[in-house]
Amino acid sequence: MITKMRREIVIQAAILFLAVSLTAAYTCSDPSNHIGQWLGINQQCVSLVRHVCSRLEDKHTSTWVPGKLVKDNCDDIPEYTAIATFLKDGGLSYEGHAAIFLSCVPSGIRVIDQYVGKPISIKTIRYGGNPDSYDADNFYTIEVT
Repeated sequence: MITKMRREIVIQAAILFLAVSLTAAYTCSDPSNHIGQWLGINQQCVSLVRHVCSRLEDKHTSTWVPGKLVKDNCDDIPEYTAIATFLKDGGLSYEGHAAIFLSCVPSGIRVIDQYVGKPISIKTIRYGGNPDSYDADNFYTIEVT
């Protein structure tokens, strides 16, 4: 009887651990103390995301796949979650822009990002923006295959 109860407790703990791990897998550290600087080996957006998201640090973008569509899941996405556009292969592969999610606002999504020539800053990426890689309608949480 005790062995069966212990096994059930271990199973329940494993399920809880897995659920917590999956929901927080790509929540990152706050990069706001680096505003005006660049992080990573180059000025690319992916370098920032890899630098502040330790679990993505060694993951090539070819392993990134879309998770939750940000605009439809604002209340469920924690602040400082890694997000990106997936404009390649019919929306199945990363291409475009990567950033750190802050919040949703009526006009789009608030993010922290960087790109070549533009150091880390906080900005709003607007719904219906142009090009597609800067359109808030196209951002998903990042998951890895």
